[in-house]
Amino acid sequence: MGRMKSEYLVQTTINTYLKDKIDTMPDREIHPAVMDEFLTEGRTESSLRHLRQASKLMHIMEDEGLVKDHTCYVELGAGKGHLSYFAWHAWCPAASGSSILLVERASLRHKRDNKIRNSSDNSNKVVNIVHKLSPELSNKKEMGSFENINNYSNKDDDCKTKSLQPANINKGSFRLRADLAHLILDLVPAVQKSESIVGFAKHLCGVATDFSLRCLASANTLPKTRGMLIATCCHHRCSSNGYVAHKHLTELGIDKREFNIMLGIVSWATCGDGRSRDKRDSGQRDLSRQRREEVGRRAKAVLDWGRVLYLKECGFDARLTYFIPDSVSPENLCIVAKKN
Repeated sequence: MGRMKSEYLVQTTINTYLKDKIDTMPDREIHPAVMDEFLTEGRTESSLRHLRQASKLMHIMEDEGLVKDHTCYVELGAGKGHLSYFAWHAWCPAASGSSILLVERASLRHKRDNKIRNSSDNSNKVVNIVHKLSPELSNKKEMGSFENINNYSNKDDDCKTKSLQPANINKGSFRLRADLAHLILDLVPAVQKSESIVGFAKHLCGVATDFSLRCLASANTLPKTRGMLIATCCHHRCSSNGYVAHKHLTELGIDKREFNIMLGIVSWATCGDGRSRDKRDSGQRDLSRQRREEVGRRAKAVLDWGRVLYLKECGFDARLTYFIPDSVSPENLCIVAKKN
């Protein structure tokens, strides 16, 4: 009964608040910064799909006026840094005064950072910083673990910026190894040296989106945050403790209990409903696979709409858009936000 009610709430919310409010981005040619790799022979279809998504996100950043000189572009959940690699080439010539900051909690091999460094003839330093900030947000089991946490940890109660100063930071590109749950951007030297910051992410998983929105819209960082472009995914990995928009969903008629039920529905968009084939086939009153996928996609949109309302309250002009066709990826919804 609870799940049926949540399905009804999802449908009602879509019809009442989101109808005709999620636009669809038109097709675009592959971005020049991505073109060389896109045309490389032997690319798998999976690789080409990722390149198409990176290309479209870069086009949106430019179309929305988020690309300007003296900007620190912050890739949240940067992984190996493919998107940052393209962004650095497109938006960070020396004369621009702009830089790229890659934030990722994991220590990964085969990162693109070395290619950025080599492309700039060693004029940029890729710096690894490990730190722990604002630990009050939930528990470590949910946030993940830290490696070598004391290397650049903040040991002062008043979070003095000097404790985060690594050696030899220059303009260009920087890698920050930190959990997004504990990130305070205004203490990062690359951000301090910039006139403004723009956050971006490709498939930022679950609660990591909420941590990122909270970080970019925090009181000390907000004055510098010009905007953000966040392609969301894996909504089933959202957290009731971390989600930023419970107040806004409550105003739409969705309480925390129903929120938790929705976390079981959102996976229908990409994974069916999680039951075995026998159990699905045995229930005549069950929803069809196509209907489940539709309900799952709508539930994901509702969770992202709550995030949009949160950003609007923080002073952003925010909206949702389908940035690529679902034939490229079923995770094709992104949040676009700019300062009013």
